[in-house]
Amino acid sequence: MAVIGQSLIHRVNKMGMSWGVCSAVVLLLWCGVCWGQSAGLADHRAQLKQLLMENILPFWYPGVVDEQNGGYRLQRDSQGVWRAGEPKGVVAQAQTLWFFSRLCRAGYGDEVHLEAARHGFAFLRERLWDEVFGGFFWQVNAVGKVAVKPHKHLFGQAAALYALSEYIHLTGDEQALVLARALFQVLEKRAYDGEHGGYREWFRRDWEVFPDQVKSYMGMPPASKSMRTHLYLLEALTAYYEVSRASDVRQRLVELIVIQSSKAVRDEMWACTKVYDRDWTPLSGAGYDRVAYGRNLENIWALIDACQVADIDCAPLAHRYLELFNYAAHYGYDKSEGGFFVSGPLGQEADERDKVWWVQAEALATTLHLYRFTGDSILLTVFEKVLSWVVHFQVDWQDGDWHWRAGMDGGGGGVKVGPWKGPFRNGRAVMECLEVVDSLQER
Repeated sequence: MAVIGQSLIHRVNKMGMSWGVCSAVVLLLWCGVCWGQSAGLADHRAQLKQLLMENILPFWYPGVVDEQNGGYRLQRDSQGVWRAGEPKGVVAQAQTLWFFSRLCRAGYGDEVHLEAARHGFAFLRERLWDEVFGGFFWQVNAVGKVAVKPHKHLFGQAAALYALSEYIHLTGDEQALVLARALFQVLEKRAYDGEHGGYREWFRRDWEVFPDQVKSYMGMPPASKSMRTHLYLLEALTAYYEVSRASDVRQRLVELIVIQSSKAVRDEMWACTKVYDRDWTPLSGAGYDRVAYGRNLENIWALIDACQVADIDCAPLAHRYLELFNYAAHYGYDKSEGGFFVSGPLGQEADERDKVWWVQAEALATTLHLYRFTGDSILLTVFEKVLSWVVHFQVDWQDGDWHWRAGMDGGGGGVKVGPWKGPFRNGRAVMECLEVVDSLQER
């Protein structure tokens, strides 16, 4: 794998210009690449739209909408029949609300999908919101009358804020605006870590901190901070700032941009590992010195998007974007078949070599975002190979949606629906890619 983007950076640096001054020059250097790829982009757009409209959406709608109990049902039995009596967690409920909201805002949904978004918002507001202490329960029963897991985790709060922000962007709903602001304020008051930066992640229902021996719902030590949770919060605050334009939200967004581009990155390796102490010292050991390549990739496009929304020149971070990508490509990219493996030890080749649906989703979004940012045609080639893998092996064209994992033999398997698998990851990636392709074609 060639080093991505170095030729473009080198040409700009030779001109003696700062990144902030040379954006027009970069565009001129890139014009030939853009025009040369326009025909291929049109073909990719057709494939991406087919994935969204003929594979992802029909699998989830209308079956996912729980008309009887509210919210969304996100479990199926072994025969593929939707189960309505399962508990409902804030992460999956919020992510599905996000999906229907973005589907409509992007122009791919219609009135029935807008109603599905309203339906999900009502359950989030009326059943998952804690009226006593603020914030969202981790999990309630099927009808939302009992908090099965009442404690608070930052990942769940981030999922809710992200979904509320997308719903606000679509509808301008005043109730959603009030709820999002209330959530942000309780996070500022109870979770923000003014000493070390970032946020504490794991709390009792009343927002008191758990003792050290009680692991979180995410399986982490109670005082730890995770790259994954802060990455998701970065995405949520990006969306929330876009609809609120509040100065205190921007302040936290900028802080998270710094954290996700520095503290959450092992600079000596240019890799994002999983868990950190409160002061952002990486936890080490066999269980911690591992890299999930999908997080490396997702972090890139989340940072590009956050800088754009916060009106920050993201070019000074270009080197970090490229190094993060090069690490994932060097150790985790399948150069023969396309697609990215799951994970591997820090600084070593991947040893978990199946291809999981969400990793391929983030790879699609990242390669296309980074291609738009740098103009490096190698990135477009990687995107095309990942897309080819997805279309031929990850997607289940017979029964719908994407296989949880696909092995080196191309065989797919694993659950299609569950607390961590809904329409969000692959739906978001495909819609992001469609948006980027449209912007490239306009150029």
